[in-house]
Amino acid sequence: MLSFSRNSYWSEQKVYIIYGRTNGQWERIKLTQKHDGNKNIIRTKSRKLSFGEGKFQELLTFFDSRDFWNFELDSLNLHEEVREDGSGTLWTKTDGTTDSFEVISNGQHRIISSYEPEYFQELIPVEQRRKFIECRNEFLRMNKMK
Repeated sequence: MLSFSRNSYWSEQKVYIIYGRTNGQWERIKLTQKHDGNKNIIRTKSRKLSFGEGKFQELLTFFDSRDFWNFELDSLNLHEEVREDGSGTLWTKTDGTTDSFEVISNGQHRIISSYEPEYFQELIPVEQRRKFIECRNEFLRMNKMK
């Protein structure tokens, strides 16, 4: 199973695009959750989306080419620069979004996420974060999400 979501603290809605296998067939599902002011789920709806299974394989091949499966959260979320003299700068941003992929395979669950990846990439360029952005953009393009 592979899913993507974009989350922020203030959002009252979460949207997930999920690829999963059911009875040997790949399915793509859009799951939308509506939350109240206390972050409790008040409504959930889901719908199956059609897709060409070949497109999903293209996405997996793209992810493989970027070494997606080996991304490390420390690199994806680096927001502190340490200089040679030991001093450093820590950048923060509030009210941003976190882009997250969740992968469940062979009984293992992994979350690959980055908080405000473009913002921090401009400040501190990191190769894995650059590749994460490429993977996220390809996923969004293939699923026509904004």
